[in-house]
Amino acid sequence: MAPSYMSNIITVSTNNSYSLRSVLRNDLVLKHKPKTKYIKDSFNYFSMTVWNKIQIEIRNAANIKSF
Repeated sequence: MAPSYMSNIITVSTNNSYSLRSVLRNDLVLKHKPKTKYIKDSFNYFSMTVWNKIQIEIRNAANIKSF
């Protein structure tokens, strides 16, 4: 449901070999671990950490209204 410019910068956890918790929860992942405060304060990093802390029931809401 996100705009394309946001979908291009955010990656969902995937793994075809194992059933990892991050895959089951649809966690967002960073391609590289941040090394500076500048990156940790960026929208990309901050939004992923906030999203990953939201309960699964809320993340899987059927629509924006129930979210």
